[in-house]
Amino acid sequence: MTVAGSTVLGLGVASGAASAASNAPVLSGREYPTFGTNPDAPTATIYGSFNCPFTASAVDDTLDRIVNDFVETGQLNLEWQPLEYEPTNTGSPYISQNGVQAGQAALAVWDTDPESFPAFLDRVFRSMPGQTNPGTLESWMGDAGVSSPTSDIGGYDGDLRSIAGGATSPVGSGPIPVIELAGDTTNPRHQHVFGWIDARVDDADATGGGDEDDVESQDAPEEEDTGDEGDDATEGAADEPDEADAEASEESEDAGDESDDADEESEEPPTCPFTVG
Repeated sequence: MTVAGSTVLGLGVASGAASAASNAPVLSGREYPTFGTNPDAPTATIYGSFNCPFTASAVDDTLDRIVNDFVETGQLNLEWQPLEYEPTNTGSPYISQNGVQAGQAALAVWDTDPESFPAFLDRVFRSMPGQTNPGTLESWMGDAGVSSPTSDIGGYDGDLRSIAGGATSPVGSGPIPVIELAGDTTNPRHQHVFGWIDARVDDADATGGGDEDDVESQDAPEEEDTGDEGDDATEGAADEPDEADAEASEESEDAGDESDDADEESEEPPTCPFTVG
């Protein structure tokens, strides 16, 4: 997804191009906007503001791939919660009233025409962050193919405040955007987000498997009394150096992976704090 017209705080902007996620499948029975194909898959939640340039960048940088790699394949559902009020003070806009109105409009679209929500999300982020009003948002609904565009969006303000109140645990007084999955959170703009999701999807899908004793009894060969214990001991001793070399190699690879992860963590991308605007 792209934001039209200019460069915002280092966000590279291209004009007019819709994203692949603008046609993403949705689970229309969910309370909040949710991309998905498999109701039984784990659900990740993105908290972000329509008037936060770094939320827009996260949408631009990672949403298409998350949808393509995880949502379309049925491994993950992705819920979008517009965080337009502060979780620690739901009477104060997170960034501005422009974001509040966009959030109200997004919930109105989800309530009345959920299939059009992905296209509406795309349309909003082609013009925001920036100024907006209910009439403009109604026009954007029409652009996105919403069946009954409306500027009467104030009735969704209570739902928007409820989202903020429920974000106290995953977001608290910290910055956004944030993605939450399986009780963990990270910045969805971070380059490791795809591997981060993949690991947690695997954890959520993991099953108990079979009985370990049964597996061991099936895999372990029967011992034979050959009376040649000395030869066995000699062969075992010969194998030990090879096993030690293999273990040392694995430890070296693990250390390299940890170093790479540390490098990624140190390059945390910028976020929108509650003190903006």
